[in-house]
Amino acid sequence: RHALYELIEGPVLSPVLHFPRLYYGVAFVLCYGSLIQLIKASRSGASRHAVFAAILLATASFINTRFGALAWVVAMFYLYTQEDSEMRLRVRAAVTMTIAVGLGIVVGLLMLDLNPSIVGTTVSTVRQAMWLFPFLSATFFFLLLVPNEIRRSLPRMPLLGRACSWAAIGYLGAFTFLYVAHQVYWGNYLKGGEPDAGLFSSDKALVGAVAGFIFGMTRRERGRQPDPELSWVVLWQLSFLTVAVSAWGNGWFLSFSPQRCMAMLGVPVALLAARSAMHLYSQRPFVASAIVATIVMCGITSVAAGALCFQGPLFHEPGRDPFSWHHMEAITEADANLLDHLGPGVVLAPKPISDVIALRPGNAVLFGAATGHADQLYETMKEGVERFFDPDTGNDYRKQFLTEWCVDYVYCPDTFSVHPDTLAGITSMEELDVVGRAGDAALFKRVK
Repeated sequence: RHALYELIEGPVLSPVLHFPRLYYGVAFVLCYGSLIQLIKASRSGASRHAVFAAILLATASFINTRFGALAWVVAMFYLYTQEDSEMRLRVRAAVTMTIAVGLGIVVGLLMLDLNPSIVGTTVSTVRQAMWLFPFLSATFFFLLLVPNEIRRSLPRMPLLGRACSWAAIGYLGAFTFLYVAHQVYWGNYLKGGEPDAGLFSSDKALVGAVAGFIFGMTRRERGRQPDPELSWVVLWQLSFLTVAVSAWGNGWFLSFSPQRCMAMLGVPVALLAARSAMHLYSQRPFVASAIVATIVMCGITSVAAGALCFQGPLFHEPGRDPFSWHHMEAITEADANLLDHLGPGVVLAPKPISDVIALRPGNAVLFGAATGHADQLYETMKEGVERFFDPDTGNDYRKQFLTEWCVDYVYCPDTFSVHPDTLAGITSMEELDVVGRAGDAALFKRVK
């Protein structure tokens, strides 16, 4: 997500994105801090670590309910696989962590209820599953190592955990086959088509999950030696990957934003790859060193690309780079000059120019990343604003919309120009006076 922010922002940090960075960054620090304290409590038996883990998890769940819940799932995986610890202590820790996450989520939801539209907006707009091909490309060299570690850990898991792991493997295998077949059939190799492929594959791949679960339940491992060190990481990796790519129920499951699991996949992938590299090094040191060196160089290259190109001078040219449509600060001179004539008040403008106007002192906008009407459902405002600027919309609707939302100014931009018929229709409205024109831009003030 932060890499995406870098693409959107370029070298100019966007004030709109400061809070999301804190929202995700602080929540992750607390979640992983909680897991670290839980592991310390399990190994040392010190209750202070368990209490600290619960406090951190409750705080994380309050800030970000979804990531708090995901961290709780990881904590349950850890406690489940610690077979060398007393059952009484594991149950007590599980109850403590459950109370902590429940308390944080309840308080967080009570606060969210103060703005009734925010839950509806989130559910209606963040309906995404993780795209498989980008994940495979981003973790390609890690995945040369991870399967071997999973193979070593499976026989050492408890029966139910092993069966669920095989179910995830069966599901992911079937999902990947169907996913690739869909992409090949439609010719979507590197040019998109990802959402449809996920919808096509998710429900059908459940057959693989059933087959994998049955296989795991019937396969008996003799002389099993528990592996409390990384068995829980395997469960974490397989379960989160399974959920992240899925759109079960013909897309119904997307309402729960399964893509968010992607944010917590990096750590288990890295842990399993590191453990596998250690085993491989004892047998084939050159191969292990080559893979690790490649991974490190990929990381250095990625960081350098972000620092020197996306947010640096080597790549970003306002309005001319490949991601110029993302860069809201790149506006034409005509827009820059005409916006200087904009007075204080509520401004109706199409997105993304509305995000530029929202940053001006004294102005609020109806729709965009920094809308002044966040109490309204996102989809409702989006539909209303897009209809206002639609060339087929009549002026009767436009008049009603201006009155309903107490609009002071209407702005048609030059950078992201509206349809000529739209501009002509707005110009003909008796309720609006023309303040100025520049290029394809026009600024109107509402007559009250």
